[in-house]
Amino acid sequence: MTLSHFEQDTHQDNQQQSLTRHMTPLVQEYFDTEWGRPVTTEKEMFELLGLEVFVVGLSWNLILQKREALRRAIFSNSIETIAAWDETDVEALLIDASIIRNRRKINAVITNARACLALREEGTDLAEFLWSFEPTPQSVDGTKELVAALKERGFTMLGPVTVFALLQCTGIVHGGPS
Repeated sequence: MTLSHFEQDTHQDNQQQSLTRHMTPLVQEYFDTEWGRPVTTEKEMFELLGLEVFVVGLSWNLILQKREALRRAIFSNSIETIAAWDETDVEALLIDASIIRNRRKINAVITNARACLALREEGTDLAEFLWSFEPTPQSVDGTKELVAALKERGFTMLGPVTVFALLQCTGIVHGGPS
C-alpha cells in the first residue's frame, strides 16, 4: 500500500504525537525547543553527532540528564583538543561518574573529532558537509551513501539510523525523533 504525500505527512505527525506522549519532561523540552532546529556550526553539529553516538542502546532521557556533564568533560573542548586525546585522556573520562563511561563511545567521539579535522583538509567542515550532501536522504534507507561517505572520511559508530536521527535533529531533514 502506497500512502499519498498528505497521508504520509499525517502518518508522520501521528507518529510524532505518539512519541511525544511517552516522553519525559526533559525529552519533551528537548524535542520542543531544540529538535529539528537548523544547526549550521561545526561545534554544535559535532556535539549532536557525539550525543547520537552516546545514545545508541540508551535512552534520550539518560543522555539529556548527562548532557551538561558530557559538555563539561568532552564537548566544551575544541574539536582539535578532542582529536589530540590519547589513552590517558580516555582513562580520565572513564573514571568520571557524571558522564556515560563507555570506552567504545568515548573512542568514537575522539575518532570522529579526527575525522572532522580531515574534512577541514578537504575544504569543508562537518556541518557544511552534512548540509551539502546530495541527494539529501529522506529516510533511514536513504542514508546509505552518506554513511559510506562519512566512513570513508574516518567517522565511526555511525549507521543509517544514527545518521538519519542526526539529520533530523539538526534540521537537515524534517521529522520527529527516531
